[in-house]
This record gives sequence, structure tokens and C-alpha cells, in this order.
Amino acid sequence: MELHSEERDRSIECYCGKRFYSLEHLQLHQTIHISPEDRAVFECSVCSKTFLRKANLGLHMQMHRGETMDCPHCDKKFVRRKDLEIHIRFHTGNFPYSCSMCDRKFAIKGHLNYHEKRHLGVRYKCDDCEKTFINLAGLRQHQYEHTGMPLMCSVCQRGFPTKFKIRRHLRNVHKHLFKNTDYSDELAEKYIIATTNSNQAINKEAKSVYVLEDSIEMLEEHAEDIPLNMLSV
Repeated sequence: MELHSEERDRSIECYCGKRFYSLEHLQLHQTIHISPEDRAVFECSVCSKTFLRKANLGLHMQMHRGETMDCPHCDKKFVRRKDLEIHIRFHTGNFPYSCSMCDRKFAIKGHLNYHEKRHLGVRYKCDDCEKTFINLAGLRQHQYEHTGMPLMCSVCQRGFPTKFKIRRHLRNVHKHLFKNTDYSDELAEKYIIATTNSNQAINKEAKSVYVLEDSIEMLEEHAEDIPLNMLSV
């Protein structure tokens, strides 16, 4: 039995090169590219660990109170039994959700639903022009065509009318991206998404990335392997 068969189809790529099989996991991963000073955090009063959601801090506190369940296959601990059960599936290869149209199997029902939509050709439609896209990332990028903001910051999704303004935004607002090197327009290019066909030529290397403001910190390590609502502590 082949383990982690869900990992075959990682078609969504972050600009850092890491690939994911869902937009949601890409979004969660993207939070590692934002410096702590650029986002609000909730700090644990016991160990000073920080979280982007208050609810996740609450789950973390259960760990300090000893309210956790151990994985029998590794050193991971979980505060919710369902999350532990799903996690164990990736150790055992027991993927209970089978695609009715191919031989793929999934550990999480939501991943099966997403996969089957691709078989069925389910597309995302723009409400302004009815153009359709195979994924939500493509739709979100396209929607900037209707705003007069043909350039989008891949870090915060803010739109800009000119290269000059988005470069100034990156240099001033996201300066942490260049803390290990001097700012340059060439480096800034990888954080700029051209949202119209006319701009694609000047932005060939830009990646379609979208950042969620909130995330569970541990998804930095296993965002491609676990369900979005799982918290390992």
C-alpha cells in the first residue's frame, strides 16, 4: 500500500518553490513568509509561544493542562480525537474515501470532494463577466481586472495601478522580505502578480499566492499532509 498518495497532485506552487494540492494549504503555508511584526499574534502566558488565532491559543493551553492525546506512531500530540484519528491515517495508509471515477483514495472527505470536482469540470465563475476558472486562485486573480488595479501584491492581495506604486508598497510595507539583502526591483518582481493578459509578459515569474491573515503555526511543517482544522501541539 502506498502511503501519502494524496501528495501526488500538488499543482499549486508557492513562490518559494514548495507545492501544495489545495489553495487553502498554500494560503496557510504563506503565513511563514510574513514577519511577526506585520501580523497580530496571541501569546501563551506559560511558554510565550504565539498564535495567529485566539482559538488556537485556547487549544494550545489544553496541552499545558495535560489534555492531549498521543499519536502511537510518532511524538505528535492532539487535543481533539478526530484530529488524531485523521493524523493516524497518514501513518497507516488507511484512506477511507475513494474516488468513484478513478483509483485515488483520500484520508479526508473534503479532499475527495475537491478531487471529484476536477473530474466533473466544476469551475469558478466570475460574477462580472461570467468567465470561468478551474480553481479559486485563478478567479481571485482575474477579479482584479474589473477593479482598474492590474497588479496585485502576492503577500497581502492589495491591488495597484502601476509598477511604481506596487514596488513602493513592497519596499515600505513588506520590507521584511528584503531584510537579508538589499531591495531591488528584480527581487520585488516575484511578489507581483499581473492580473491581466496584457501584463503577463512583464510578470512571467510571479506566482499566484494568497495569504490568510490567520493560521495554525504547526502547518508550516505539515500543511500538505493534514486537514485544515487539525492542531498538533
